[in-house]
Amino acid sequence: MWLTRSYSFIKTRLDYHIRKHPQIQEEQPIVTYQPSLNIKNKQRSVSANTKMKINIIKDFYQISKDDQYVYNSLEINDIIFIEQRRTDDKILEKKDWLIILKNKSFSGYKVQQIHQSIMLQTMEYDIRRQWWIFVSNQEQNIKELKNQSFQQLKKSDTLHKIQIEKDVVRTIIHDMFKQHENQQSLKNILIAYANYDKELGYVQGLNIIVANLLVCYDLSVNDSQLNDFEIIDKDRDETVFFILLYIMKDQNWRTVFLEGFEGLKIKIDVLEQMMKKKIPELHKHFYDEGITDFFPFFSRFYMTLLMYNIPWRFSSMILDLFLIEGEEIIHKLILAMLLYHKNKLITRNYSDIRIFCQESLIISFLEIFDAPQPNLKAILQKLNLL
Repeated sequence: MWLTRSYSFIKTRLDYHIRKHPQIQEEQPIVTYQPSLNIKNKQRSVSANTKMKINIIKDFYQISKDDQYVYNSLEINDIIFIEQRRTDDKILEKKDWLIILKNKSFSGYKVQQIHQSIMLQTMEYDIRRQWWIFVSNQEQNIKELKNQSFQQLKKSDTLHKIQIEKDVVRTIIHDMFKQHENQQSLKNILIAYANYDKELGYVQGLNIIVANLLVCYDLSVNDSQLNDFEIIDKDRDETVFFILLYIMKDQNWRTVFLEGFEGLKIKIDVLEQMMKKKIPELHKHFYDEGITDFFPFFSRFYMTLLMYNIPWRFSSMILDLFLIEGEEIIHKLILAMLLYHKNKLITRNYSDIRIFCQESLIISFLEIFDAPQPNLKAILQKLNLL
């Protein structure tokens, strides 16, 4: 069934895999629908089991009882998109993030406001540490470990130890990993997870995810005022372990790494169908060049959550988003990259496309975040990221 190219395939796969943070889902407005003669948009609704359902192409004006939706027509590289936009574009400030953390609730804030504020990188580092703990449901995951603990798991032996040790030495994504104690932290977290999830154990790619979590969470890396001090953050490794647990278990990312990579293949098929719908000209060019299997081009993006060989400040933004939006944001970011580079890619052959996707697609896309906020906001809107 999953080889079909129909829209029902897209709906089925997205319905099964894309999930929103449950506390955010509670804030979804009540929506009524009116038929439209010429406006096409995606209708979104949340099911009882908290999984996102997306029906591809419905002719509706969408009007909320407590919000007014509008439609923007965006033309990028000769492709016209008609997208739904909220009129409320409030950008969260530090006080807003503190209110959310204090109340342990998203009440009073809308999904779009939170998403937009993270994309525009308004979250400060001290907020991020608390945010990750809050959204990753740490208290519940600690309880579910029952008689196990991070300290026990990291000390237990595992068949994956030798491979983990080899990969840790290769994982120099930041100067902090030149220090033995930080390499040991990375090793301990990977061993602990391999012992926790014996079915999966350890697979390459997990080292990149955990290393980025460590860099983005670490006090000494993120606070320049602490450069001249010896930092003792005794709970860092355990906190990062439970964030990893949330990613792999609650966001179900472990399916990406399971033997046979069936979960990964499904995600890449979803990406292809979304590309076919959103960027049909580029999708056709890929097929004309013989690119009928997207796995070699995009598998690493999913296995590393787009964080392979990128500056850590962008890793933190990706993680901020992924922890509450899950799979959907990875699809959207890759589509935005392809759209942004459409004119370059559409002139290249098979081998050049593969090289560009593997070496330049992400890093050259991240240049847009150097733009001033008003310009960045406009760019992100055109790329359907706001």
